Amino acid sequence: MSLQPVYKALKDEDTEIELQQIAIPSTESKSNSCVEEKCGDHCSKKDSDKSKCCEEGCKTKKASLGRRICGCICGLLLFGILLWVLAGVAVLSYAGIPTYRCLNPRYSDVTQYTFADAEVNSFDLSVVSGYIDVRTCPVAEKITLRLVNKAANPSLLNTMPVEKKLVNGVLTLSVLAPSFDMHNCQHTEMTLVIPQRLAGKQHLSLKAKTILGKIAIDTPHFTFEKVAAYANLGVIRARDVKTDGTFVAEAGAGRVAADHITAKTAELNSFFGAIDADSITSESTNIQVTGRARLSNLEGAEVIIKSDMGLVSGFNFKTPHLDAYVDYGRLTYISAPGWRGEFNVASPYGFLDVTQSHDVKSPTLYQNTPAVIAGSFEETGKKSEKPNKIDLKAKYAAVNFFVPK
Repeated sequence: MSLQPVYKALKDEDTEIELQQIAIPSTESKSNSCVEEKCGDHCSKKDSDKSKCCEEGCKTKKASLGRRICGCICGLLLFGILLWVLAGVAVLSYAGIPTYRCLNPRYSDVTQYTFADAEVNSFDLSVVSGYIDVRTCPVAEKITLRLVNKAANPSLLNTMPVEKKLVNGVLTLSVLAPSFDMHNCQHTEMTLVIPQRLAGKQHLSLKAKTILGKIAIDTPHFTFEKVAAYANLGVIRARDVKTDGTFVAEAGAGRVAADHITAKTAELNSFFGAIDADSITSESTNIQVTGRARLSNLEGAEVIIKSDMGLVSGFNFKTPHLDAYVDYGRLTYISAPGWRGEFNVASPYGFLDVTQSHDVKSPTLYQNTPAVIAGSFEETGKKSEKPNKIDLKAKYAAVNFFVPK
């Protein structure tokens, strides 16, 4: 009996068993395995045999988390913007609209005065609360003063008496109205119009006062004898003003702005607020401020600046003598290009910085200590008999002095 068929049958049976042992798992088991790996913590393990579907599942999970975080942040930002807009609308509705209506009330009383050329030589205007506007006009025929009293109801207009008198060419016009409040809305607007044809023919003096309000003076091509503007609480704005005498702008608490002023002496004061001055020509300019001051292109024999507490910056003064003092704060001055002269920068308890452009010759220092830096910029081989002098002094403030090319 031959054993070859039996051996062949056994061999075929073994082969079938071995094939069954190494058979590839079914699709259903693979899918279950991927689901388990996606939902488990297998992504954090370093497994070189990790399947591609599990890697994609982990990436999808991370991307989904990032989208949720981004969505939360964007939602919070949109909510914040919406809340800010709603708050702005509420504030505008509660305060802005009533304030606008109060500044532009429905009831008013208008009075207009006209004067011959030689009838008035000085104006003294004052209001408790309101607006004083002085300007020149190229087409006006006569000096005109327009007075507008405004109030929330007609009966309040009778409580705003006007005091007017003209004595020896001096016109005094005052409105004795109560102080401004949001209930009665009483305020006054004065407008003084000066014909431009009077430029060079007649000089006028001007004095304007307000307790709460604004004073604006814009008079090109006209020369005053003197100008004075006072505001206890408010704004003074002067532009293109020329006087043969003094120019004074003083705000107790508020802002003083002066541009293109020509006067014998100029005084700008803001005891709590700000001063902005540009292109002032005067023999003597005195500036006093508690707050912020930005000054440029001041010209004259001397400029004196004083601040008990403030941030004072100056640029391009054309004066042989600058004397500036700041107690607390900062004092910065940038001289005219190529400035030459003597300087003294001092601050016992502050910081000092004296610099110059690289194209400017270094100064000769007489003193160089943490509290005082003194020296001079001189032309090569020359020394002026009366050199320009700059004194920048402080007590607890930082002082910066820069000389550009």
